[in-house]
Amino acid sequence: WPDRGLLVEVQGGTWRKGAHSSGVGIERDCEKACLAALAGFRLLPVTSCMVRDGRAVAWIVEALR
Repeated sequence: WPDRGLLVEVQGGTWRKGAHSSGVGIERDCEKACLAALAGFRLLPVTSCMVRDGRAVAWIVEALR
């Protein structure tokens, strides 16, 4: 919902050694979050578990109110 100033990033591979848990991946995620904030966006980073159990959707709905 970039028109509403909201970005959602679903983190993949949170329970395995993946890109997001490497130094390079963490650095890249931090840079993305900072650039989004500087551009005036709110970023909701969520996991696939949070999507499946409904927490992510609830937070998105709340953020869009």
